[in-house]
Amino acid sequence: MTDQDRLDHIVESIDRVARMAKGLSKEAFLSDETVKYACYANLVILSEAVARLSKEFKQKYENIEWDLIVGFRNVIIHEYFRVDWNIVWDVIDENLPKLKKQLELN
Repeated sequence: MTDQDRLDHIVESIDRVARMAKGLSKEAFLSDETVKYACYANLVILSEAVARLSKEFKQKYENIEWDLIVGFRNVIIHEYFRVDWNIVWDVIDENLPKLKKQLELN
């Protein structure tokens, strides 16, 4: 799988999460188990794709905080029983739109 394939998976995951969370307040998100876990699954896909990007690709786009995304992945994969859904909401609401914009600019 190429970096471009992984980048496509990242953007597709961002778009799916955006569609699922569109129009939801934080409270509505937190109370909807189906949406929460659907978004969670896409965040796993996104973060796993980031973890598998080549070092060269990440260096080329060093303005993106790849390490933070991989760190988030480690928490949601390995500490799934302690997921803080408030943080997940913040990632969805604040970080994913910024990440998509950064990817589109590169």
